[in-house]
Amino acid sequence: TIFDFNAIMDRLKRIIEEYETRNRGDSQEEGVHGRTFRLRRIRDGMEVTIGGPILFEPFSPRLTEEGKEALLQVAEVLKGHRNKLEIIGHAGEEPRPKDWTFMDAMQLSYERARHVADELIRRGVDPRTIRLAAAGANERVRTDENTPGRPGDNRRVEIIVRESVIDDYAGEIP
Repeated sequence: TIFDFNAIMDRLKRIIEEYETRNRGDSQEEGVHGRTFRLRRIRDGMEVTIGGPILFEPFSPRLTEEGKEALLQVAEVLKGHRNKLEIIGHAGEEPRPKDWTFMDAMQLSYERARHVADELIRRGVDPRTIRLAAAGANERVRTDENTPGRPGDNRRVEIIVRESVIDDYAGEIP
């Protein structure tokens, strides 16, 4: 399974490198950065961030056309593999309606994660590999005076591809 994980990582790197390569400044970890992707190696796998100001419309769980295209490429890489996936939705604190609440941001971020998961499943990714999470506006992209943040930077979904596979969790179903 290590071979499969490394193959996934190599294929995702190639997709990201096809996009305009530039560091958005939102991560100090070494990784591969593109205009709408970021790929980093983490403790038990790798993190693929799909998002930015143009991939989700404000206050919407739906991907834009560019977002759908990016997700199709990721789905092609993940399809057929048994690695565990964690899909984390995010919603920014951009100018929002007056009645917008903490729970609205959590709900939107969950809907974004759910929408991405549904698209991955529709494209052939095994639904047993997927776990959803919502971060709301709690994990905003870090910016500093040299890299001013854009409101849309927090309209994103992170897909964490774990080295562990679904077979690692197989057992008797009660």
